[in-house]
Amino acid sequence: MSLVIFQALSSLVNISTRQTCDRNFLFQIIIFQTWPADIWLENNYCNSNGLPSFFIQGKYGFENRGVGIQEYKETVVRATLNSHNTAFSSWAKDVVEKNFSVINNSDIKDYWIHVLNDENRRNQEGQYHHLIFENLNQHDFLSQQKNKGKRKQQETTDSTLTQRPRIEFQEVDDLIIPSTLTSVGSYIGTLARNQTIKDRKSRYFITCSMNNIIDMSDFSQGSQLNEFKDEITSLIPANDTRLTGPPRELEEFEGIIQNQVIREDKYAKYIDKCLEKIKAFKTKDKFEIVKDLYQSVFKLYKFHKYILKSDHQPFSEQDFVSKVWSPMIEIVFRSLDDVPSIIAHWGDTNPELIKENGKVIRTDLRFIACQSSKEIIDAGVAEFAPKVFPSKYYRDKLKMILASKAQLNSLVKDFSDLDKDSLRNLNIPFISIMGFECEIYTLRLIANGLYGVELIYSMTFPSTVVSLKEDGLRQTVEEIRGIKTVNDIAGPDWSRALWYPPNYDSDAD
Repeated sequence: MSLVIFQALSSLVNISTRQTCDRNFLFQIIIFQTWPADIWLENNYCNSNGLPSFFIQGKYGFENRGVGIQEYKETVVRATLNSHNTAFSSWAKDVVEKNFSVINNSDIKDYWIHVLNDENRRNQEGQYHHLIFENLNQHDFLSQQKNKGKRKQQETTDSTLTQRPRIEFQEVDDLIIPSTLTSVGSYIGTLARNQTIKDRKSRYFITCSMNNIIDMSDFSQGSQLNEFKDEITSLIPANDTRLTGPPRELEEFEGIIQNQVIREDKYAKYIDKCLEKIKAFKTKDKFEIVKDLYQSVFKLYKFHKYILKSDHQPFSEQDFVSKVWSPMIEIVFRSLDDVPSIIAHWGDTNPELIKENGKVIRTDLRFIACQSSKEIIDAGVAEFAPKVFPSKYYRDKLKMILASKAQLNSLVKDFSDLDKDSLRNLNIPFISIMGFECEIYTLRLIANGLYGVELIYSMTFPSTVVSLKEDGLRQTVEEIRGIKTVNDIAGPDWSRALWYPPNYDSDAD
């Protein structure tokens, strides 16, 4: 027996070549196998060294891939001594002398990744039912915080939860958290499968994690980034979304705002002067978008200033939509085409892909990309509220994220030839507007099986004449234009199936 073959045999049984042992002893140790691999490999070694078919035929899963690799090596080593088939024996000796490099190439590594993907997809549905959901409505949850008896009952429930076996989840993204030595996808997936839904915020983060989505914009208590914020954010690939710069005319309009003087708190005269000069400005933009955005804001101050008061309790969500936001959004999406590239579609309507899945996620505003008069594609969604309510914020954000993931998954399938870098730059925007606060987010794939939510714009609509004068409208105009810009930005299958959370008692959808 050659030294190379003997060393291979010795390494497989974890003994030193200096120890005294004969060939028969070695074969008595390594002859154990889980299936007739010797015969199969002799008949199939000519086909890509029998790989990865060897692992498929032996039915090795991802967790026991080490057993499969070991048995392949043992089978190849035994083949070196096959005196009946010299071609087979010669091939085996060549594989051994090259230190089994055939099992370390990229194709075999990709095979094991695909095995893990398939196993995760099959097992995920079975894992979901292990989640313990406390589907409390808001009234019940608040009552529990005040009532000692109910709080004690809650503690009992939580104690019961800690006694059940911990559910581990594995994802194949290669973003490894140094402190845990697990991937980001595995970390948030395991976290979600061992938590309970207690309110809308916990429901939001659990559902995001079950959908392989990490929210990079939220660092609050109970969020996914609460514990490993710096470690995780440093792993996320940069978003190369390129937005168009501000138009030249923006400086002209800002100059009008700054150059007018407010005399003796006569705000109405200041508004009239600015509006008069803005109207007189000769714009070169055939759509007059920037000019009309400025006019829209100043007309709001002139004709609907009551809604700008700090105490806007009497005003509804639709008051803010119709008087503040919808006029500006419609200006941004102007078009001269019979079939515009993107239109703003208002009203509680269900996105097309969600409808196809038999689910209902009604959104206040959908941005629709029209390929033709008949073909409709959702390019983004938005939700509104009269002011900031944490409960409604997380409810609306979850709705928009689920709708955005459905659209992003569809895009990934449509653009299957994209490389990894291009795939990471597919952004689906969604917008949360509460009162005078506006936040524009995007959802994108940041790694294999891992999605990321990122905040790309955040602004407060100027609600006083003083703030309008001092701060101008630059940020407001740029961010409203950004809604259109992000919607205009439109490989490997990194996507994951959509997971819907259990119904919340007070939700119609």
